[in-house]
Amino acid sequence: MLRLVSQFDNERIRASVATPTCGPCCCCCCCCIVTTLTSSIITSRNLGKLAEGQTSNQTPPRIKTSKLRARLAGFFLLPITLGVGFLSLFLENGAISLFLTLAIFGVGLRTFHHKYGLSSETALLIFFATVVALVGEFFAWLFILLEG
Repeated sequence: MLRLVSQFDNERIRASVATPTCGPCCCCCCCCIVTTLTSSIITSRNLGKLAEGQTSNQTPPRIKTSKLRARLAGFFLLPITLGVGFLSLFLENGAISLFLTLAIFGVGLRTFHHKYGLSSETALLIFFATVVALVGEFFAWLFILLEG
């Protein structure tokens, strides 16, 4: 049973019910994890539909492949990209790491476009929505960290 927060609860109770960190704001990794999972699920569902050839308004898959393989490739693209980008921070400076991360993500979506027939509009939407969400979450987290 979920407890609903009312305006008459004290500040400590309202904050502890509202966020997983028991603080007045979210300053953990949950927002980034949700964005990563959401982007991965959207990509894998699109590729799974294309592998089946069930979409009517998009091009059919160019290479016959299993639905499971397409979904796994779509699901793990962003987590692997973020992992490589994070590990590259230890090898190079931040600008090269950021460029490498964006390049891997873009090349992966382009590969899905050519191999599975993912539409250009869908690939661009996934790319830009994910990048904007992750950058926004980063700056929000940075602001919260510096203010706290």
